[in-house]
Amino acid sequence: MKRGSIALAVMLATALSGWAADLIPPERTAIFPEAKAKQLVESVCYDPPEKIDGYWTPTEADLKGMEDGLAAFLKTKAPKEKFDWATYRRQVAGVKRGEEKFIFVYYSCFDPDFEKRVSQELGIRIEDPTSDWKERPVKVLDGGWGYFRVLYDVQRKRFVWAESNGEA
Repeated sequence: MKRGSIALAVMLATALSGWAADLIPPERTAIFPEAKAKQLVESVCYDPPEKIDGYWTPTEADLKGMEDGLAAFLKTKAPKEKFDWATYRRQVAGVKRGEEKFIFVYYSCFDPDFEKRVSQELGIRIEDPTSDWKERPVKVLDGGWGYFRVLYDVQRKRFVWAESNGEA
């Protein structure tokens, strides 16, 4: 009986692994529609992923579980970096190579208390200069791994490419 319970627990944990919490919640996510996907990729990349020949619009459901392997992937690209996910936003677009679908994600740092802190210090309301980040690409020069891009292979469920704004 005990062996059956352990096997059931392992199967349940495996089945639920795709339901893990995302690193970046929906309120800090901008999904770019197919019509704006090319603009995002070309605006924020120094050297865009090769062979992109089409675009599509991902949904929030397409993003579920995607980030499960992100930390491990980033350790291979930036082993010394520490990522505080509470300080990141993400801009997302769907890209294609032939019929293969990928999710392009641009992660960028932001200060969640910027507007509040500046408003209090100056006694006036100042909006975040990137307040329209859900509508347009926010390109930042330099900044190291505070601003990076990844490509996620939807079919194989793994990250296949990464690029940062250089070494911080």
